[in-house]
Amino acid sequence: MSKILYYRPFLHPTKRKAYQDFINNAFTFDSALIYEYDDPAFGVKRDIKVVLSYGVEDVSLDHYATALRENFYRRSLYFGDVKKALAKDPVTNEIVYEVVYVDIVDDLVNSNGSSVSEVIYLNNKIYYPGSISNMRSQISKITLDDNSYIGIDLDKRPLFMKTEEQENPDSVGYMPVMILCYAKPGYGSKIISRVRLSGFDFKQLDFEVDRLCVEDENDPESTKYLIFERQSLSEQIPTDDYLFGPDWAENPEGRVRLDSENEPLTRT
Repeated sequence: MSKILYYRPFLHPTKRKAYQDFINNAFTFDSALIYEYDDPAFGVKRDIKVVLSYGVEDVSLDHYATALRENFYRRSLYFGDVKKALAKDPVTNEIVYEVVYVDIVDDLVNSNGSSVSEVIYLNNKIYYPGSISNMRSQISKITLDDNSYIGIDLDKRPLFMKTEEQENPDSVGYMPVMILCYAKPGYGSKIISRVRLSGFDFKQLDFEVDRLCVEDENDPESTKYLIFERQSLSEQIPTDDYLFGPDWAENPEGRVRLDSENEPLTRT
């Protein structure tokens, strides 16, 4: 059985209760609007988690742990807007379901979707910035005992990540999202309206990443945790402006790294 690898924050009890009150609201997430409401693979997703990789080969935890040596350390992610994505049957092109999700904002990725480099050499030091993209890349580079790379079955991605005709074409492929629910065709926007009407503020949730969860596909009871050895971002890499330059988000093709005197070091 293949694995899914994901992040899951451990919230303060007060915030955890606030989220559970929100996600269990029968008006916002009306069962009449939900796709396969009673199916644990669909329905309403009551856990806060962001999947890093689907369909990862089932190997020993030691192999997964090797990926944590670079680009993995304790850091924060942020919640963006509530959106929807379509999942279409690849043969009939009919909508099977809609997904209502919250965008995950990674501040190591710029507005054009470009991640900071996996490795940065600066002042005789080596840094491994921990963007989601870089973490995913490290997973794909896990080397097995026979010197082959770990297998990742792209067909295991959820249908909405394989659907080409989206309202937002850039959403095709892997999407760093927190799924709220699977909606019946045509009802995603209605649920989004009810989420907004609820007034729930996702920004009150602290999404600190400090461990990788490894779970058998569709078996939450199998979850195991790998704690990141690096506990402080500030002890490992410089600030974002130091890595990118203050205009990095607006100037992705000419990113500037700055030295301690705020002078450009090099352009990439």
